[in-house]
Amino acid sequence: MGQAKSAMSIGVSLAAVAIGFAAMVNYAAAQSAQPEAGAAVIAQGKTLVDSGGCAGCHTAAGAPAFSGNVLGTWNAPSLLNDPHNGLGTWTADDIAAYLRTGHNRYADASGPMAAIITGSTSKLSAADADAIGAYLKSLPAPAAGATAAALPATDPAMAAGQHIYTDECAACHTEAGTGLANLFPSLVASPVVAAAQPVTLVHVLLHGAQSVGTAQATAAAMPAFGGQMSDQQIADVLTYIRNSWGNAAPAVTAAQVTAAR
Repeated sequence: MGQAKSAMSIGVSLAAVAIGFAAMVNYAAAQSAQPEAGAAVIAQGKTLVDSGGCAGCHTAAGAPAFSGNVLGTWNAPSLLNDPHNGLGTWTADDIAAYLRTGHNRYADASGPMAAIITGSTSKLSAADADAIGAYLKSLPAPAAGATAAALPATDPAMAAGQHIYTDECAACHTEAGTGLANLFPSLVASPVVAAAQPVTLVHVLLHGAQSVGTAQATAAAMPAFGGQMSDQQIADVLTYIRNSWGNAAPAVTAAQVTAAR
C-alpha cells in the first residue's frame, strides 16, 4: 500500500510538472521571435523554469530551492552550482543539450526525467533551452560547508568494489569513470553519483534503465545486475564509484540495496 501511494504521488507530481512544462513551451514559442541578451536572457530562463515547475521536483521540503530531492526510487539532483553535488561542472550549453536531447557529455536522462524531456523540454527552441541554461548557471553555489573526504582505497568495500567495477562496468564507463559522451554517462562529478541518498544508483544497478531517445540523440540501455550480484557486491561497487575519481560520498550498505529489491 505504501509503495502504491508513493507511485501515485510521483505520478501526480509528474503530471503537474508536465502541465507546467507544456505551459513553458507555449510561453517559449510566443517569445522566440524577440531577441534577448545578457540579463534579459537570464530573466527569460527564470520565467521558463518557474513556469515549468522545476523546483517542485528538485527541492526537498524545507530545503533551499533546487538543492535536490528524492522521488521514490529516483534522485532529482541538485541544480545548484556545486562542483561536487550539483551542476558546477556543467556549462549552460551542457544544460541546454540535456534539456533538448536528453544527453550531454556528462549524463543521459532516464526515469522520471526521461518523460519530461520526451513530452516537453525536447520541444524547446535552442534559444529557450540556452536561456534556461543561463539562468541555472546564474544561481549561486551553496554555502561552503565541510568538504567530504573520500573513503581510502584500502577500505574493504573500496577494494572489493574496484574489482567488480573493472570486471563489470569499465568496458562502458571506462577505468577513469568518464563514460562516453551522449551514450554512457560519466560517473565523475555527477550530482546523481554524489547525492546524499544513492537511490538512483541502487535502482539502476538492480533493475537497469533505458535512457531517453529523441530526434537528436539515440537511446541507450543499462543492463540490470540484480540477478547476478549480491546485495553486498552492489553496495561495494557503488561505494567505489561514489568515492573514486574525485567523488566523495557516503558508502552504500547492503541493507540499502536489500530494501530496494
